[in-house]
Amino acid sequence: MTIIRAILAGERNPQVLAQHRDRRCRQSVGTIANALQGYWREEHLFTLRQAVELFDVYQQQITRCDEEIAQVLARLDPATDADTPPPVRKHKVDRNTPRIDDLREPLFRLAGVDLTRIDGLNPHTVLKILSEIGTDLSRWPSVKPFCAWLG
Repeated sequence: MTIIRAILAGERNPQVLAQHRDRRCRQSVGTIANALQGYWREEHLFTLRQAVELFDVYQQQITRCDEEIAQVLARLDPATDADTPPPVRKHKVDRNTPRIDDLREPLFRLAGVDLTRIDGLNPHTVLKILSEIGTDLSRWPSVKPFCAWLG
């Protein structure tokens, strides 16, 4: 995104633009610079600018949704009196995960158990599951049938 924003700011030198490549990018600076050579047509830059503006608006809307989710979780009646779930290993956070500081805490209070202790379930997944099935987990006598239901 840094390269795109630099292009929209007026930078056209491929070598300078290539310096903005993501550190995880496997391609060399030279390869990226070669890919960034071309014609800078106004209609394409206009479309690119609109796309970036829409991206920024959507990011703001996602942040507002995350804030609303946090507020709703805080208002729900807890199923347990415990404040925090037992410690567990850190889960990898992807870019689509809600940006709520500690999602495990409200989910633990809501469900009464720490569902993130189940292998393969991160807080974001637990939030999706609870939003679909609710907090009544009594129809599953143990973790094994629950995991079988999850597939």
